[in-house]
Amino acid sequence: MLGAFFSEITGGVLSAFVAAPVGEEIFKPLGVYFLFGLRPWAVRNRFQTAALAALGGLSFALVESLIYVTVYFPNEGPEYLAFRFTVPVAMHVTCSLIFGLGITRQVFWNLTHGKGLPGRSWPFFVTAMAIHAAYNITVTVTEIADAE
Repeated sequence: MLGAFFSEITGGVLSAFVAAPVGEEIFKPLGVYFLFGLRPWAVRNRFQTAALAALGGLSFALVESLIYVTVYFPNEGPEYLAFRFTVPVAMHVTCSLIFGLGITRQVFWNLTHGKGLPGRSWPFFVTAMAIHAAYNITVTVTEIADAE
């Protein structure tokens, strides 16, 4: 959804490969950020954080897929429906889980106090964004190849 939004605004392929993965991965664990801010004791460890982030990814993916099958491609067949509600959903959940492993109390504290991100969180964030970007590139190349 956010990826489609970025693509529509900028109209560039670069947005689908860079802006969408970055924006979506940062946005999907929004509920985790609220928990850290409002009820920090509710999140006990990084695995719970990752699971909650994955739930955010699942929610995002289901809404995005629903929009794709009802707004962008409403006349596609059952194969598209099956694809849309499996592969992209799995990608979003997986990337959110990985991203969530990097979200810690220290990350939240640093961000709310104007500090930089701890070095040990970056690999999780970059990995999630890279997987998402690779997925977007693969889907785009496949669509172009199928169109020819």
